[in-house]
Amino acid sequence: MQNTVLKLNKDDKFLLALKWRHAQKSEKPDIDLMAIMLDKNRKLLSKNDFIFFNNLTSKNGALFHTGDNISGNSIDDDETILVNLSKISKNIKYIRFSVLNSCDSVFSEEISYRIAKMKDIFDNQGSDIYNYNFEDNDFFIFSLVELERQDDDFNIYIKNEKIHSTLAQILSRYDIQLE
Repeated sequence: MQNTVLKLNKDDKFLLALKWRHAQKSEKPDIDLMAIMLDKNRKLLSKNDFIFFNNLTSKNGALFHTGDNISGNSIDDDETILVNLSKISKNIKYIRFSVLNSCDSVFSEEISYRIAKMKDIFDNQGSDIYNYNFEDNDFFIFSLVELERQDDDFNIYIKNEKIHSTLAQILSRYDIQLE
């Protein structure tokens, strides 16, 4: 459901978890979860604030990516980003979460994600507050949600929309070069 708003307080901890199933042996799956932390002008302050499979932890320790999964056949979630809102620096206003499809073609299997509140930093399952199953897997980059600071609390805005740019084009807006 696009335009849904979830409200969180400054001390909440949550996770955003991506899951997919892959059955075709001929296709090499690679679906990646990523997040980018931005200031009030939507500018990236540090390259360390772009969280993905090659940079697992944000500079302030507020975001932690559990690692790259290229098979998509885990029993639980395939890729997860854990978020501790109390550690987000005051100069961060937005965090955008997206999925990157690195397959050579349209990913033909099931993809879903969930948002869950966590009791503490060791709670890697949490209690679901939102779930989404992709109906159209024809995307290169898919914007999931945007977290926005509102004074001391946070709103999560559900986006669920395709982005019609390459990863290189998006990263060049923030002066990031993939190595």
